[in-house]
Amino acid sequence: MESEIVMALLRLRDDITGWMELGDDRGPLISDSRHKVEGLVNEYFQDKLLAIPDARDFIGALAGRSPETTGQS
Repeated sequence: MESEIVMALLRLRDDITGWMELGDDRGPLISDSRHKVEGLVNEYFQDKLLAIPDARDFIGALAGRSPETTGQS
């Protein structure tokens, strides 16, 4: 997952700095890249956080769920 995040950030950098010719589609491409990077980073940190049993239980309690239903085993 780390390599996906790095590659998405490099693509975003290339889009923003104009390494690739984007033409009139520059805005949507940058927005799509940004959303992909945000999603990857959020997923990465969610996985790391929920791997900690105490954190997973705490988040589950805040959401009103048992630890078994927070998506991690």
